[in-house]
This record gives sequence, structure tokens and C-alpha cells, in this order.
Amino acid sequence: MISLLADENVKARVIRLLRSAGYVVTSIHETQSEVADEIVLEAAVSLATVLLIGDSDFGKLHFQKGQTHSGILFYRLPRTTTEEKGEIILKVIREYDTQLISAFIVVTAKKVRIRKL
Repeated sequence: MISLLADENVKARVIRLLRSAGYVVTSIHETQSEVADEIVLEAAVSLATVLLIGDSDFGKLHFQKGQTHSGILFYRLPRTTTEEKGEIILKVIREYDTQLISAFIVVTAKKVRIRKL
């Protein structure tokens, strides 16, 4: 079972849902706030976790700056409730599990794209 590091933009309800499903989720918001994206990415690498994000800033770090990571799960779900987001993310994590490691994953309401590193 993979573990996750949730960026501070990930809602607490989503984190609680993932934890209640048995996943280990560390939340940047719970441990530190207003941390630079580079530091969050470094923390995910040092913890060997998949980074869960809801904004595109980390994609820029990966694709434009070439920063390494243990996996990034970027959800792009603008017209969904927090509960729906949580359910979609949980379904993706369950379905793809270890495929999320060392990959950049984009989740939308209609599809999941996985780009291995």
C-alpha cells in the first residue's frame, strides 16, 4: 500500500477519507504551513511518498525544472464537491496503487493519465 504526502491545498475531508480507507497520509498543512513547493517536493522524496496535489505548480517543477520526485498525483476536478474529489482520488489510488510510484499522474473526472519517470 502506498503512502501519500498531501500538499496544503488538499482538503482535510479528503485526507480523512484516505486515512479511513487505511492509507498513511502525511499532511503538510498539519505539520507546517506556507512551505515552498520545492521543500514539499523534497519532503515527499525523503519520505518516499507519492505527493497529492490539486494545483499545477508541481508540474512546472517536474516538467520545466526537472526536479525528481517519488510520484505526483495531480487531481484536476474543478466542478466536483470535496466528497466527490475524495472518492475519485481514493478510487484512483486503489486501482493504480504501485503504478503511482515514480510517475506523474493527472486525474480528471473523465480520465487518468500516467506518465512514468
